[in-house]
Amino acid sequence: MDLPDTRVFDWLGIDPDGVPYYLHPLNLNWSEAGPEHDLALFQSVGKRLESEPEYWSQIIRTQAWRHTLVGCVCVMMTRRSDRFADLLYRFNHGSFVVPQVAMTMGIVYPDLAALHFNTFLTEQNTVRDYKQITSAQGVLAKLGITRSIDLRTEDLESHDKHDADVGHRVIENQWDFWHQQSSCRSNKA
Repeated sequence: MDLPDTRVFDWLGIDPDGVPYYLHPLNLNWSEAGPEHDLALFQSVGKRLESEPEYWSQIIRTQAWRHTLVGCVCVMMTRRSDRFADLLYRFNHGSFVVPQVAMTMGIVYPDLAALHFNTFLTEQNTVRDYKQITSAQGVLAKLGITRSIDLRTEDLESHDKHDADVGHRVIENQWDFWHQQSSCRSNKA
């Protein structure tokens, strides 16, 4: 898959401190104007993407995590009902921002996400991305779905343990914020 063009970054712009707005949601570090301002930019870009569904699909499905992150935040801000297949594609193929992809799936499409994550976690794959596993487990837990067997990270190699911890931490640290933001947006619609 070719790298999508960068116009989505131009649409978002750069904050007064010179930080591209697309970076703010990664760790919930907002511009001086605050999260409401920054997220309004993403909502505006999401509305713009509604007229370019193929481009929106490209930015979610690409391996380029910056594009994918923007696509995810725009899905959460607009509550689009037609992006699950794109998110599922990116989740299944992995990404630096796979926790954010999983979180978007769980917040905007909870029933589909639960079904997919349960299936994903019960399959016996030989190659596993531990960030994917802990992200899926974390989303299921946030959705109130308990599983009898989950990944135990104590016995993993250092790199694998780090990836597993990242997936877990992102879901734990960001779920409430994104869930609240997404719910507020859907109530205003």
